[in-house]
Amino acid sequence: MEPTELRGLAEAQLNAKVLEEPLFRSYRKTQRLIHELEVHQTELEMHNAEMSLARDEVDTALEQYQDLYDFAPVGYLTFDREGA
Repeated sequence: MEPTELRGLAEAQLNAKVLEEPLFRSYRKTQRLIHELEVHQTELEMHNAEMSLARDEVDTALEQYQDLYDFAPVGYLTFDREGA
């Protein structure tokens, strides 16, 4: 066997051992978990932005109806389907 061939086989065996070691597997698992947490955090930030926009829309609608009821020249009454 040539020295470069022998070195290549030795490196391959060493790499295979490293991949099987618990520490390396733990590192890969940790990296996967970190990635999952980052994805989840991004999802939550996007959801928070959507909720903030919805909240702004609700606040705007509430303000419009408050103005309508508070500053109308006549009284307004609102009933539900049962008449209450």
